[in-house]
Amino acid sequence: MYLLIVDDDKVICQGIIGKLKRIHYDQYYQFLTAHSVPEAEDLYDQYQPEIVITDIQMPGFSGLTLIERLRKKENLPKIFVLSGYDDYEYVRKAFLLGATDYMLKPVDIKELEAKLGGDTLSLGKPIDKLKGADKHIIALAIEYIDLNLHRNITMGEVAKNVSLSYSYFSKLFKEHTNSTFPAYIHKRRIEISKLYLMDPSIKIVDLAKKIGYEDPSIFSRIFKKYEGCYPTEYREKQQNIL
Repeated sequence: MYLLIVDDDKVICQGIIGKLKRIHYDQYYQFLTAHSVPEAEDLYDQYQPEIVITDIQMPGFSGLTLIERLRKKENLPKIFVLSGYDDYEYVRKAFLLGATDYMLKPVDIKELEAKLGGDTLSLGKPIDKLKGADKHIIALAIEYIDLNLHRNITMGEVAKNVSLSYSYFSKLFKEHTNSTFPAYIHKRRIEISKLYLMDPSIKIVDLAKKIGYEDPSIFSRIFKKYEGCYPTEYREKQQNIL
C-alpha cells in the first residue's frame, strides 16, 4: 500500500515521513513524495495510494486543485489537508470537495497518529468534520473576544483575527451562538460585570471601564436591559442575600 505526501517544501515532506516512521506506518505503507500537483497526479496514476496528505497552499496549483482532480479518478483516496490557522476558508472548501480531515502545521506526531489512526475506523462524513472545524474557529473567536472585552472590539477585527470574511463570520457566529455579535458582546460584559459587582470596593465607573464601557451611563442602561435592574440595585440585592 502507498501513502502520498504532497508539499512544495521537501523538508516538510521528509519531516512527515520521519514522524510516520516513528509511529511505524512504514510497516504498512510505502511513502511517496510530490512537490507539485502535476507530480502528485503522475504518482497517483502510477501507484494508486490509499492515503494522500497534501498542503493546501502551494505555488502554481493548490491542494484544492489536486483534490478536485483526484475526485475524477475511479477510487478517491483518503485525503488529509495540511492547514495553517490562516487557511481556514481553504479548509472549508477542501471538506466540501471531499477531504477526509485536516491537520495543523507544523504537524504534531500525536495528531498525525490520531488522525491516521482514525482512518482505519469510521471517519464520519466530511460535513461532520466541517462542523467540527466551524466550532474550533468559533472557539478561537470567543477566546479572542474574552481577552479584549476591556476595550472597543468590532466584529471586523475578530473576523480578521480568525481569517474569515466579515459576512461569513457574521453568519457563522450567529449560527453557533444564537446571537448577533453586538448582543453577544453586551451579554458577555454583563456576565463579567456581575462578578465585579460582588466586590463593593469597585466603583461603578471603574467597573464599566474594566469591561469596555467608557460611559458608565451606557453600561447602566445596558445592564438594566439584560438584568431588569440597574447595577447599583443588583449590588444591593446581592449584599442583602449575603
